[in-house]
Amino acid sequence: MRLYTSEGFSHAWDIKGYDMMGKTSIPTLSSSNFKLKTQWYVTFSPKGQRTLIQRPKVNRPRYENVRQDDDFYTLSASVSNCDPAGKTHSHKLSVLLYRCVNGVWFVNDMKSLEVPHSGNAQIKHLIHLSEREKYISNDTMKLHLIGQTIWEKRQ
Repeated sequence: MRLYTSEGFSHAWDIKGYDMMGKTSIPTLSSSNFKLKTQWYVTFSPKGQRTLIQRPKVNRPRYENVRQDDDFYTLSASVSNCDPAGKTHSHKLSVLLYRCVNGVWFVNDMKSLEVPHSGNAQIKHLIHLSEREKYISNDTMKLHLIGQTIWEKRQ
């Protein structure tokens, strides 16, 4: 399968100021395929995210809310402007991960994510902790997002 990195299908995402960054979203990503135009919403938590969990209180029969940090590079995606009633297609988001070698950025890895017609999909471990340093250079990380609509064959 060929992935198109032109503006009509994808978004080059330079994440600058990585060391001070929290959760971030891309401003816009839309893809067009035949007459279907899909709007993508993508968020990225480069240093993990804070989640709310409930745990039992000590010596009391109640629960308390506790915020807990995880250390996952989490990428979330959803789509809009899509008619799920047709069920003639599915959506896939491909993420190209760049690595900087001697000042030149190269694609080093690719991850894919099936995105439902409604709801969110996540890649919890976009980059494992042991590999994070090779994807960051001069406080910058580069990703390239490619939105795909996959049409089913009619019989």
